[in-house]
Amino acid sequence: SELRDRVLRGDLPRPRSIDPRVPRPLEAICLKAMSLETADRYETAMALAQDVERFLADDPVSAYREPARDLFVRWMRRHRASMFAAMFFVAATVLLSLLTAVGLGVAARNESLARDEAEQAQEKAESQRRRNLALSAIFLSEAIANEIDLRWRILEAEAMSPQLKELVAKLNESPHDPDARRRLQAWLDGRAIGHREINWKSWLVNTLDGIQQARSPVGDTIGKNFRRRDYFHGRGRDLSDEELEEFGEKSVPLLEGRSVHMSAVFFSDNTQTAMVAFSVPIWNGPPEETMRQT
Repeated sequence: SELRDRVLRGDLPRPRSIDPRVPRPLEAICLKAMSLETADRYETAMALAQDVERFLADDPVSAYREPARDLFVRWMRRHRASMFAAMFFVAATVLLSLLTAVGLGVAARNESLARDEAEQAQEKAESQRRRNLALSAIFLSEAIANEIDLRWRILEAEAMSPQLKELVAKLNESPHDPDARRRLQAWLDGRAIGHREINWKSWLVNTLDGIQQARSPVGDTIGKNFRRRDYFHGRGRDLSDEELEEFGEKSVPLLEGRSVHMSAVFFSDNTQTAMVAFSVPIWNGPPEETMRQT
């Protein structure tokens, strides 16, 4: 309880109070990310990731106002090769004025050393840049994976709703029942509004024959048949006109031994843009029932 009270008050130790070796910019990133006030924290996870990437790349971060001394040290660090080259050049000029023959040899040797050091510094900087890019790619891929997992978990939970199962079963039997369609639309609107945190564009429910029975927000695609779409039948591609004719008026069956549980890129008829659909089946029975159907 004491630890909980401290967290609620924001009474947390600064990282440098635990380990003085922690860089001040990194400490500032941590403190901003853990700020008690929402307005003081990063607005998005991407903003946090960008500050971390700047720190890894030895660039200034938004969470920390660096003193002039640190800025000068960074400038010196990044222009180390150029400074060495200038020093060698001055030394070579002085030596040349004292002893031309010896000076020429020293200048040539110093120039070679400066070039080697510049190349090594450039190689080191390029290696560090590649490492930072790799870390950023890992961070971004994990963030995207978490977003995908969150959407599927939400959809799986909603697909188990007894009320949803009852409404879809009724529409499978009577696809044009206005009362069942109206009640399904009301249910979908309520659940979609309750999940605004996942930043969705639309929610929709199709019956077994591919007809879109509900959409939130409501669109002019309700009542249209989408059985050709990959996200409906899970065949890895949209069906051709010839394949649809083969099925006739029948619904498109799922692949044997596999359910529609996937994400697929498609071109929206409502927004006229490319989108990604996350789809899950609505089963008529619990998970432990082996003979259940969609």
